Amino acid sequence: MKAVRVAIWNREVPHGGFMPTDCRIESLEKLLGGKGDSPLLVVLPPLSCRLSLSDHATPQLNRLVQLLAPWGELARHLGVNLIPGSFLIRHRETLAAEETQLHLAPFIDNQGQLKGFSTQTHLSPQERDGGWQAGKELPLVDTSFGRVAILLNRDCWQPEAWRLTTLAGAELVVSLTMVPKPYTEARQLAGSWQNVQQNQVLGVECSFEGRWQGKSFQGRNAYLVPCEMTPGFAGFVKGEEQGDWLINELSFEPLHQVREEYPLLEQLNLFMYEQRLLPLYRRWQEEKL
Repeated sequence: MKAVRVAIWNREVPHGGFMPTDCRIESLEKLLGGKGDSPLLVVLPPLSCRLSLSDHATPQLNRLVQLLAPWGELARHLGVNLIPGSFLIRHRETLAAEETQLHLAPFIDNQGQLKGFSTQTHLSPQERDGGWQAGKELPLVDTSFGRVAILLNRDCWQPEAWRLTTLAGAELVVSLTMVPKPYTEARQLAGSWQNVQQNQVLGVECSFEGRWQGKSFQGRNAYLVPCEMTPGFAGFVKGEEQGDWLINELSFEPLHQVREEYPLLEQLNLFMYEQRLLPLYRRWQEEKL
C-alpha cells in the first residue's frame, strides 16, 4: 500500500527561524530511532527557513541551488524528503525590470536534490505594497509516494489554486499557512479543509506559530483527508505528538477508492476551465501584477 509518513514542526517557530544545523531539527533522527525509521516527508512552517548567507541581504533566485545545499545535506543525512518551510528571495524578470521578492518553498528529496519549488501566486495588498511579486505557476513534484503540490499562505484559501493543482494530478497538497492571532477555527476551516473536500486530495497543513515582522500568528497543524475516509465524516486524521513534532501516516489507497466511487473531477465541465475560465483567470492575474 502506497503511503507516506509526515512529520510537522509542532511548536512556536524560534526567533530568526531554523538553520539546517539546528539541534531541534537534527533531534528528529534520534526521536525516530535512526535513519531507517525516519518519516518520508518532513515539513517546517512558512517563513521559517534560514539560508547560509555571508550578508543579511535577501538571497537571489539564481543562487537557489547553492543556498539550499546545507538543507539538501540534512535531507540526505536523515533519508527524508524535506520541505524546509519557505523564505523570501529576490527576483528580477528582466535586466530592465524592477527587483521584487518572491515567496518561495522548495521541495528537497531524500537524496538531497532540489526537486522543485512553489511560489505564492495570490498576494494581499500589504504584500504587494511590500514589494512582493506573485508567482505564475503551481508546479507538482513527482515523488516515490505520489505527486505533491505546495501552496503558500494566501493560496491556501483560493479554490482555483487547489483546483488547478488537482487537475494537474496532485494527490497530496502541503499547505504552509499563517493565520493571524487570535486563532479562529472558522478561518482555518475555510482554507485547506474545505478545499481538500472539494478536490479529493490528501492534505497536510503546517501553520506558522509565533511572531514575524512585529505580528503574531497562531495556526493549527492538521492532516486532512476526504470526509469519506474518516469516522463521522470529519475529514481530519489525528497526528501523534512526539517531542516537538506531530507525526502521522497518510495512505493513498483509500483516497483512490473514494475517487473511484465518486469521480468528482469527472463531473466538471473541463471545456469551461480550459476555454473560458483559465484565460479569464490569467487576465485577472496580469491586471493584478
